[in-house]
Amino acid sequence: MSRIVKVRNVKIGDGIPKICIPITDTDFDGVKKSVRLIENSPHDMVEWRADFYKDLADPEVRIKPMMYLRNSLPDDPILFTIRTSVEMGVLEIDTADYVTLNLAVIDSGLIDLVDVELSRGDKAVRTVVEAAHQYTGPRCHCRKPLPDAGSWGRHREICRHAPLGTGCITPS
Repeated sequence: MSRIVKVRNVKIGDGIPKICIPITDTDFDGVKKSVRLIENSPHDMVEWRADFYKDLADPEVRIKPMMYLRNSLPDDPILFTIRTSVEMGVLEIDTADYVTLNLAVIDSGLIDLVDVELSRGDKAVRTVVEAAHQYTGPRCHCRKPLPDAGSWGRHREICRHAPLGTGCITPS
């Protein structure tokens, strides 16, 4: 039996599969262009793949696209994702900085979901999850680490990390 999770007006795990459009732009102008395309496309939610974004560690740089996404897509759930090279992403970041960055994004209140890399270890995952649970909006979306690119389909299992108390989305 799957659990239904309501994020804004979207019920994940209920009805037909949801359409999540990723935004992988490297700068603010690109994000604005993507949002204009998304506004005219069928979708249920958006994922900001922030690992592609230049100067993500700078709070002044990071806040601008987050505010734009929230103001432009006020009814859409926004999933914040930092995918590192360990999990086939593009950002090189150590675990302490990874946690700090996720905590700052959660603290902004501008996003609805945070995708947490379980390969960061229990302590890092627990820290991010506990911070997300302090807010009514953000929830943690956790994924099992992917061993290699060739096995993406077999290992794309979403959140089986219940001992950490994650508020995970587990689509059927």
